[in-house]
Amino acid sequence: MEKTITEKELTIDTEGRIIQDIIHKAVKGGFNFKDFSPSIKSADPFFCMIFSHEFAKAFWGEEVEDVRCSYCIEVDYPSCSVCKDEVEVELAEWQYHLQKMVLCEEPLDYLKKFL
Repeated sequence: MEKTITEKELTIDTEGRIIQDIIHKAVKGGFNFKDFSPSIKSADPFFCMIFSHEFAKAFWGEEVEDVRCSYCIEVDYPSCSVCKDEVEVELAEWQYHLQKMVLCEEPLDYLKKFL
C-alpha cells in the first residue's frame, strides 16, 4: 500500500529544503556553519543564525551600494518630498538586507527571494 503525504508533511519537507538551500548559499559565501555559536540563547538557533552579521555577510555579500530612503524608492522620485533632497546612504548589501529582513513577518520568505 502506497503512503500518501499529508499537506503538513509536504510543508515541513519543502521548508526543510529551503532552509538547506539558504544555509548552502551562506556556506558558499564563506559562512562557517560548524563554528557558529549564537551570542544569545534562543529557542530557535536557526533564527539566531540568520539574523547574525556573519551569516548576512556570507549570504548577501559585503559590496557597498547607495541606498535612498524607502519612500523615495517606493515612489521612484529622483528627489524625495519627505527628505527634501536626494538622500543616499552607503550600506553594504548585507546591512541593507538584514535591516529589511528584521522588519519582515516571514524572514524565510525574504531569504527565499535570493536563492
